[in-house]
Amino acid sequence: MPLPTDATIDAAIDATGHHAPPLHAAETIAAGGIDQPTLATTTQQPATSAGDTVGLRDSVAAAIRAAREKPGEVIGPYTLIELLGEGGFGAVWHAERREPYVQQVALKLIRAGMDSESVLVRFEQERQALALMDHPHIAKVLDGGVTPAGRPWFAMEFVKGEPITAFCDRHHLGLHERLELFLQVCDAVQHAHMRGIIHRDLKPGNILVSKVEGAGAVAKVIDFGIAKALSTRLADQSAHTGIGQMIGTPEYMSPEQAEPDATDIDTRADVFALGVVLYELLAGTTPFDPKALRAQGFQHIQRTIRDVDPPSPSARLTTLARQDPAARERMERAMRRRIDELARQLRSELELIPLKAMRKDREERYASASDLALDVRNYLGGRPLLAVPESRAYRVRKWARRNRGIVVAASAVLLALVAGLVVSLVGWREAALQRAQAERRERDATRVMEFMTQTLAGANPMDGGDADVLLTDALDGAVRRLDAGELAGFAESEAALRLELARVLRGQGEPQRAAALSRQSADLFLELEGPSPSVAAALTEQGLALLDQDAASAALPVLESALEINEQALGAAAPGIVGNLANVALVHAALGDVERAIGLHRRALAIAVAAYDGPHEVVAACMGNLGDLLAAEDRLDEAEDLLARSLAMRESLLGNDHPDVAEAQNNLAIVRWHRGQRAEADRLFNRSLGIYERSYGPAHEYTLTVLESLRDLHREWEAAEPGKGHAAAAESFERRLDVPSRIAP
Repeated sequence: MPLPTDATIDAAIDATGHHAPPLHAAETIAAGGIDQPTLATTTQQPATSAGDTVGLRDSVAAAIRAAREKPGEVIGPYTLIELLGEGGFGAVWHAERREPYVQQVALKLIRAGMDSESVLVRFEQERQALALMDHPHIAKVLDGGVTPAGRPWFAMEFVKGEPITAFCDRHHLGLHERLELFLQVCDAVQHAHMRGIIHRDLKPGNILVSKVEGAGAVAKVIDFGIAKALSTRLADQSAHTGIGQMIGTPEYMSPEQAEPDATDIDTRADVFALGVVLYELLAGTTPFDPKALRAQGFQHIQRTIRDVDPPSPSARLTTLARQDPAARERMERAMRRRIDELARQLRSELELIPLKAMRKDREERYASASDLALDVRNYLGGRPLLAVPESRAYRVRKWARRNRGIVVAASAVLLALVAGLVVSLVGWREAALQRAQAERRERDATRVMEFMTQTLAGANPMDGGDADVLLTDALDGAVRRLDAGELAGFAESEAALRLELARVLRGQGEPQRAAALSRQSADLFLELEGPSPSVAAALTEQGLALLDQDAASAALPVLESALEINEQALGAAAPGIVGNLANVALVHAALGDVERAIGLHRRALAIAVAAYDGPHEVVAACMGNLGDLLAAEDRLDEAEDLLARSLAMRESLLGNDHPDVAEAQNNLAIVRWHRGQRAEADRLFNRSLGIYERSYGPAHEYTLTVLESLRDLHREWEAAEPGKGHAAAAESFERRLDVPSRIAP
């Protein structure tokens, strides 16, 4: 007889009539497992009679009533204040330490009646796992101990926030902001993985977000209560998940976790769960309806997780919106976008990222949380994605796994046998190649990490380095070591590292060295891959470094080569060439060929509009680029229209406090100023100034540039309308320009 889908420890206790107090969505605290029940159950159970079941529930209820803590009780140095919630193995209390200092904590305690040897070991494992980690986006463990009754407890950082999905919806975050927040989570999970810890129950309820003054939205991953130790540091007590046991939350559980013998779990299980969380952030719901998933029993859950492919986020979004008008209204309000516009944007390429993370075969997923984060950054930066649509061979293999009976019957037909053999060989070869590539990437990543660790150690006195060594000196050392051949045999990693060093050096105001490094990167990539987007990226960096040296004539052929390579690799109308077109247009404008530059910007805008078919950051950027150039040519009517549309689009996508919005406000203010609309220009300049000061500080070049514009605007205003306070305003802005140093962007 299959177990009921809510056959969790929580459900057994809830059957006695005990319930934790409800939590408001806006004030969820670090109390794992409160958003969806976490399964911790075996696939086989001994048969029990109804009387046995009632007796068991009565015993559990009696144990709870006898040992339940109350507010005001003291555990270690902490006084219990309020019960926040209960997860699979522990209750979480808001508690306070008063001596020798005041400290608010979330105190987690094993439940009465749950202190079996295996649960105690698992609880101790959680405490040790958290103690290993120190990351701004992971809740810190602060203290731990055992009650006089022998029940282990530990105190965690008190995280007051709400699940990441609820936070994004309540604050109406756009796609860009959701992805930026998701990157914090990926970085936290990667930190845990680097220390040998797998979470195994990542879900929105275990990712809490709060507003932090000066830092914006901050995500924290909580509840490593069922983490699996990869390192022997946590294996001393030999805590293991029993054969046939499934632990996790079904909606976010990887296929390997749903196997009857779920002992072979690695970091890619967390990558899968991150993919589901990203899916939910984009589509407003999980891939499978929770009620339907849990409605047909334990075996149905296992079968769905292992064998049923999720719909794409765009398909899930449109289907749910069509079937449930209330859900449609909720999602449109949360995203501030129409469903059809959002679905189009997901279909363009963004939805490929969560789909790759959720591949049933873990060899097909991203190899790590950092690889997943890299692809999100690729999307945000307009670069080609690592994720690609599923191949035909991949889909055939999945179909064969789900329909073994049909495949066996068809094997009697020779043609089907041969076709199946070909597919199998192709699949085996693909898997072998991907496995080899993954192993190579892992070796390369390890070698590069060692290289950079040694490089930066010279500037870190804690590693025996010199505190007086500047980061620039450390980078110089990295370049010398590369030139000496320390990464010989790791050509792809060397090429990527040279390109990254070139970007850093250009940002530090050393364009000549940046140009040389990026050229070396381009040559290495060309030897490895032939003409490819990687080569184009390195050439682009070289061209921009030449522009920074005022060598526009030398930059033009380099940037045109990058454009030509990407046109051949991606297509003449691919969104991936938009940035190349803008760069080439920039050079033509610098060389005085303004009409050629305008034509290139118009082509870039047309490609972006066709590719994204709705509001998109790339479309807004293209409008801004073209508007800026037209404004410089004093073609103010068209320029103002484009810049106003660009600003409105950026505000709708990014909110009202993003640096890109400040840039759009500044550019539109300049046009309004030139048209004599001083009050409107003043309003836009001041809004832009506020964003730049909050984002970059008072001494940043962007902040100072807007201050100069405001000073000059009010000086002109004073000359036109004397005696109205504009002279004092201009003087005030002048004083604010008197800062110790200017920080390069």
